[in-house]
Amino acid sequence: MKAELEFALLNAGNLFCCLGLSLIAPFYPAYAHKFDVSNSLLGLIFGLNPIGGMLASLIVGKLLNHKNQTTLLCLGLIIQAIGQFQFPLLYFVNQKEYFLTLSFIGRFLSGFGGCTFLTPFYASIPQKFPETTDQKMAIVEFFSSFGYLAGAVAGSILYEIGGFSFPFLIFASASIIIALLIKLSFSKSDKILPQKQIENKIGYLTILKDLSILTSFNVIFSMCIAYSYFQPIFAIFFQDYFDVSPIDSGYYMSVAPLAYCFGAFLISKIKLHKQITILIGISVVAISEFMMGPDPLFGIEPQLHLTTISYFIFGFFIAIPYVLTLPSITETLELRFEKKDHDKCISLASGLFNSILSIGEFLGPFLSGLIAEHLAFPRSCSILGLYLILTIILYIPSFIQFKAKVQRKKVLTLDEQL
Repeated sequence: MKAELEFALLNAGNLFCCLGLSLIAPFYPAYAHKFDVSNSLLGLIFGLNPIGGMLASLIVGKLLNHKNQTTLLCLGLIIQAIGQFQFPLLYFVNQKEYFLTLSFIGRFLSGFGGCTFLTPFYASIPQKFPETTDQKMAIVEFFSSFGYLAGAVAGSILYEIGGFSFPFLIFASASIIIALLIKLSFSKSDKILPQKQIENKIGYLTILKDLSILTSFNVIFSMCIAYSYFQPIFAIFFQDYFDVSPIDSGYYMSVAPLAYCFGAFLISKIKLHKQITILIGISVVAISEFMMGPDPLFGIEPQLHLTTISYFIFGFFIAIPYVLTLPSITETLELRFEKKDHDKCISLASGLFNSILSIGEFLGPFLSGLIAEHLAFPRSCSILGLYLILTIILYIPSFIQFKAKVQRKKVLTLDEQL
């Protein structure tokens, strides 16, 4: 019972980490354009959040042990709050240089703090709940997607109520409160890794030598690029093509996270063959990209309902690789390494997982802002769709390799029994 209560509290922290990531999407781009911030710079600002997250994930994944779990969880939420507190200061600046500096610092610290929290959180799931890892991961992704959903919508609502600074003050304060609750609720005996695993020599490169693990990380990398790709350009596309205001665009941007909630919830209720289901998810996401604009080659003019439906399908099916990739990687590691090494491998995999999430979340908005300087929104979505098709092609050999490993494991187990 205690573990479930801790899981609920950590999920609240996870929720606010995701709220912080999507909070600025509806209203910040229009505010930044008042300072003549270009689309490419706007993409870089959005992308600095995951750059901080990447660094934090790699550092925390290596340092994580039974003594510092609670400290890292609390520290992550506090650092994220400090990053959020930078944005209200933008209200007091008039020069573009100061505006950019505070924006860069705020996004970097938010990302660094978020992943300082998320890395020990993700590592705890397969270790504290080994029998229900898939279901727990689906719950985590449900809260994550709800955070993306609520962040865009709540950001729009709070912006209308209290102006530009108000949303940041609210969510930063909430992160600090959750950090204090975690510190007070978790006992010193709580741990993720057994003491004997701390000196284990397994490192990141050891894990990445496996082709199936490498291509699985590539799947989550491509999904992160796809999911974050629309952040800096979606509101502008809706305003230019459909005359939707920046505030109202926040509601349309919540369509994919809402669909993601449904997808993650459904996955938590059914048993699936992970690798095959991941392939199906990537394939449908790739198809939806071509219809998002839609691409001019189809001869269809951009239509609000068509873009919204495609975005909903995109959000629903992208939940599949998001939810199932880390459990799939965990299965592969358990096949490859001895049982005594599993905990250390899972902690390192969590660090890599969150760092790759962060890299993808950086490149998504940065590339979309860069491409938007030269191509219209419909064609840029099709380019992303082609990249996802390449991801599918690269993933198929690892899927075949994984099936062979499972078969060999069964044969060895049978031989040992005989």
